Amino acid sequence: MKVFLPASIATLLVLTACQQVAQAPVEPVAMALTASPVPGVLEDGEICDAGDENFVRRIVPLLLGRRPASVREVALLLSVIEQGGRETLVRALMRTEAFALRWREQIKDLLHVNRVGERTNDCGSQEGYLWKYTGDLAAFVRDHAPDRSDQYSGEWNLTDLIASSIYLDDLSPIYRAQFFAQLGSKIINLDNPDANTTWRAVYGDIFERTYLNRRMGCLGCHNSEYSVTGSEDPALDRTWEVPGLFEKALYGDSTGRPVKDLAAFFRIEGVLSMLFVPEGVSPTNFWTYGVGHKPWGITSGCGEFILPDDIEPDPEEWTAYLGKEFNDRPSIWDLEKMLHSGFDKLRSGGLKLAEDATVDPEEAFAYLTCQTLAEKVWIELTGRRLTAPHFFPRNRYQRDLLMHLTSTFIENGFSLKELILKATLHPYFNPGHPSQCDVDKTYFMAPIYNPWSVNHDVEALRGNSVGDIVERLPPRVLINAATTAMEWTSISDPNVEVTTEDVILEPITAFQIDIGVFLLDGETGFRGHNVLESLSWEMAMGACRDPYPDDPNETKSDWMNRLLAAASPSNTLEDAIATLKDRLMNIPRIKTKEERVLMEALTGVALDTQLKHVLDVDGVLRRVCAAFLASPEFTLAGAPVSNEAGREPPITVPGNTQFEICNQIRVQFFEPGKADCDAAGNLSLQAN
Repeated sequence: MKVFLPASIATLLVLTACQQVAQAPVEPVAMALTASPVPGVLEDGEICDAGDENFVRRIVPLLLGRRPASVREVALLLSVIEQGGRETLVRALMRTEAFALRWREQIKDLLHVNRVGERTNDCGSQEGYLWKYTGDLAAFVRDHAPDRSDQYSGEWNLTDLIASSIYLDDLSPIYRAQFFAQLGSKIINLDNPDANTTWRAVYGDIFERTYLNRRMGCLGCHNSEYSVTGSEDPALDRTWEVPGLFEKALYGDSTGRPVKDLAAFFRIEGVLSMLFVPEGVSPTNFWTYGVGHKPWGITSGCGEFILPDDIEPDPEEWTAYLGKEFNDRPSIWDLEKMLHSGFDKLRSGGLKLAEDATVDPEEAFAYLTCQTLAEKVWIELTGRRLTAPHFFPRNRYQRDLLMHLTSTFIENGFSLKELILKATLHPYFNPGHPSQCDVDKTYFMAPIYNPWSVNHDVEALRGNSVGDIVERLPPRVLINAATTAMEWTSISDPNVEVTTEDVILEPITAFQIDIGVFLLDGETGFRGHNVLESLSWEMAMGACRDPYPDDPNETKSDWMNRLLAAASPSNTLEDAIATLKDRLMNIPRIKTKEERVLMEALTGVALDTQLKHVLDVDGVLRRVCAAFLASPEFTLAGAPVSNEAGREPPITVPGNTQFEICNQIRVQFFEPGKADCDAAGNLSLQAN
């Protein structure tokens, strides 16, 4: 049985963490004051880059959700950098369908979209209705209000809108439509007064996390005007607020206001159209979706809504406040209108600060939404936050980088791709070990990854090192990297059976939750290692066989079978292991004597044994595969990897020749006529 943490307890833990930050500040250590020419980079600091090959190995999983198919693909992508620079490679990766699919799911995570359970709110089929590479839908939502009678032609859901917004490269439509998709995700019992008020509070809490990155309970100690961990002396300051009195603009006071004033916007009854179903007609509940208005023409599966002018007075008589007081039937319609206006203002002129640092409330709303997204994208790319538990940067380097990323996102029309490009080209995204560079010290970076290092007693250890960026791959990426490489069934978000007494998880769902995938409100995911995560990964991947096939009774061929079929009688066990290692980690060799000894101990066979003489060669190789899948080289990101480009895997599996990989890159990564492959599989970029 899986036990879910109640939202109220989770909120209490967060608030407790905020208070602990406020009540027990660490004795501060003075920091440098000179302005940095590059946002987030240490003043007069040294830069150590891990090199282009390491950049390729690092960027492909984060953008495409898989590892390179072979060291051959690494070499070909390296040639893209050699011909056009890193920016050319990043833009090429972001043209692919794999990028759109990977970031479609990540955006759902950022928006707190439940995939399973009773509040599943992507409201439609997993793949959506349209799922075409066109920005028309997103442009329509961007340019229209949701209450208009003219609607987008054709049925669509949130999945479609995200896909369309990625293609349009403007994420603002998603954040406006999510108000409706979220509110329509839960049919409440209107006969239960507690359900009305409880779910308003739940949605208000989610709103703070997904849009504002603020907690009302923390604002008394930490806000844009004052913080108990701040200081008038910049060298001792431990809260570096982004300029602008955002909380004062939104709440009327920097210290916030009663949470009920925010929760009032998320009224469900009288806003979401619901229909009473007499007992005996519906086997599950007495309320279902009713008929109303479909914002922008969104599918009825996301709910239909009562238009603002037709909403009846709130039976709870709650009033709302965000930028101003809303006394007349506040609802998500008001939030959407306010955010729409805020996005338009930022689009036309950016954030405008008065001399006293006050901000227009609509701009404050939109800016904090953009800032929240910018940080979460950085977290997905690096595994590290740019704010402390009180939701503010702890030092100027984090603040400057956060502002830099947010400005990039806004100035480029709320562009995910420009935001990712700016983040991945930052000097600290691909740090190397000092032994790779002419760098005098190990801790050569500003404290953006580990901001607490500035309190170290030894001054030389107050910076950050490459070790601070080493992190487990995001859980969705980790799963997809394994299933793609071994050609197993894709692990998509499954359904979960919900009863009135308990939540029964399917094994595949429990596995995803255990390793940190965000699936629902009570399981918001994580990025890191723990005992349960390691055991769950081993249970699923420890046999190196498709862990969750479509048909458990049918054994399908996978990449391991194709490897053995491609091997010749003269190939040795070492040849097969090196080729497998290339497939999973792009290292086509056994590198050291120590590794050789351990590999022979694992297999029980001398590595120079020809495959035809190895008993149960499939079982032996799958045992090695399981070890590779659990290894740091496969599961972790951030650590510099030795150069392997130019080496060749001993066995060539069909579909994995250099010519075949080159043509896949040419077709998937570049526009027609922009790249060519010669007969040997060498990639050449064409001049514009």
